[in-house]
Amino acid sequence: MKKNYSLIILSDNGSFVKEMTLSRERLLWAGLILLAFSLILAVLCYDVFLKKRAYPEIGQLEKALSEQTEEIDAQQNKIKNFKNHIGRLKKELQQLNQFEEKIKMIAGIGKTQDSDSHLVGIGGSIPVEYGPDAGGGSDDPLPAVK
Repeated sequence: MKKNYSLIILSDNGSFVKEMTLSRERLLWAGLILLAFSLILAVLCYDVFLKKRAYPEIGQLEKALSEQTEEIDAQQNKIKNFKNHIGRLKKELQQLNQFEEKIKMIAGIGKTQDSDSHLVGIGGSIPVEYGPDAGGGSDDPLPAVK
């Protein structure tokens, strides 16, 4: 004959009554499972305790990591702001170039045939030699280019 255990739950006002019946075998299994989970939890807590005692610098490393993460975030924000500033400067430069073209058009300074004419002070015209040594003789109408 199986022995059963009954658990009766009563409310404060007496209107709610609940009864649970468990066999001895099920109660034993529930107790063993509860014991196993308790042992596993105790072993894990003990392991964490040993790790914290063996490596006390973990807290310092975690703090340093969080500070470095904050610094990286701040630098990324600065880079993003700098990128936006450069974009605004490029836009302003483009508007300035368009304004310059309008002014040139109004002043009648159009573009010359030489594409390098806007480079002031760089290079210059090709040197020309005149005279009998120039390679073309004295009756050559065009001077020689070296």
